[in-house]
Amino acid sequence: MENKEKFVVITGASTGIGLATSHYLSQQDYAVIGLDKDPSPKDFLGIFQLCDLSDAEKVAAIYKNLAAAYPIYGLVNNAARAMPSNLGNLTVQEFEEVMAVNVRAPLQAIQAVVESMKQNFNTGRIVNIASTSLLGAENRLAYSMSKGALNTMTKSLALELGPSNITVNAVAPGVTATEGFKKYTSPDSDAYKFLMKSIPLGRPGRPEGIAATINFLLSDDADFITGQTIFVCGGMSIGGRRVDLQSKS
Repeated sequence: MENKEKFVVITGASTGIGLATSHYLSQQDYAVIGLDKDPSPKDFLGIFQLCDLSDAEKVAAIYKNLAAAYPIYGLVNNAARAMPSNLGNLTVQEFEEVMAVNVRAPLQAIQAVVESMKQNFNTGRIVNIASTSLLGAENRLAYSMSKGALNTMTKSLALELGPSNITVNAVAPGVTATEGFKKYTSPDSDAYKFLMKSIPLGRPGRPEGIAATINFLLSDDADFITGQTIFVCGGMSIGGRRVDLQSKS
């Protein structure tokens, strides 16, 4: 097989974990294609496509064009929509909006790129960005449900795509010091101090640390890992009260 450039599609690539991952992978042996409803940062390294993942028809057209134009090796489903919600105030419309971006859009992406992976590389890597909220989260009912569904999708598709030598894994970040988190959560606030007490390591994670984990799962060193969820949460997921105030991934 000829040595083809490996393109990796990353959703939610304008900010936070998505932007950090785009920069990290661009410095490795990957060509990055970033998707986001927000404009590209000036320092974005790679191809950028404006895309509102809540619009199913537009999303389908964009992915179809990308899969036809580039040899897709990897997919990072990072974009997510989160809003405060509980049993008493969650509306059907809000529920559907969260599920559309957090579950339906990742499924569309996977459906669109697997043939490119098979035809161009006889292998492929899919990484879904979940959250510690998949374990349950107060006042984040729709979001935690969507991340639980994404986690189940990861395991089911690992079984289905394994015979095609395509791995499917998830990364579940805990509290991560993205720009959005820093903007809305002051280190001097009681909320921040309470949050740090819920993390065994006593500090938030770094977007670059999440990006490094994603990079590992894309690599040849991870070619026998599939259907797994890696919690990158400072120990938050193994005990104590779980609080996830992470902003947009």
